[in-house]
Amino acid sequence: MDYRIHHQVQNDSFYVKPFTVHYTLMGPDTIYYGINSFALTDIFVMPRKGELFNYTNDHVTMIFGNEHWIWIKNGWFFMVPGSIYAGLSITNSLLKKQSPFTGNNITRLGVAAAFIFVGGLLHLTYHPVLKLGKKYYLKFIKLSEQQV
Repeated sequence: MDYRIHHQVQNDSFYVKPFTVHYTLMGPDTIYYGINSFALTDIFVMPRKGELFNYTNDHVTMIFGNEHWIWIKNGWFFMVPGSIYAGLSITNSLLKKQSPFTGNNITRLGVAAAFIFVGGLLHLTYHPVLKLGKKYYLKFIKLSEQQV
């Protein structure tokens, strides 16, 4: 399958007409979908380089999995093991009928807290989209017929 898009741009908006090409033994079969129109002022975010998105039922969702190291970038790689390690450490202390916040267990909980903290920082600083505003913006640039 091949997904393509016909597009048209005007002064303040653009129109997208997606279509799909199915390649079969009998030859290519093309399915055209309805035209979607978007005003430049209706767009608030754009995906960063390497991010994919899906537009279905008038709802846009990010597609994760195509980006390399996503689990490290968004912090889950550190937060999940840190939480599991803290939970196991507290559970083992309680099973031994000891206080979970004394002795060698404090060191284990400190390591777990450090992992959770690093993962939380990564999660707060990771943004898969560019927010349009002062730094990033969309602008219509009209090219003359000679430049095209």
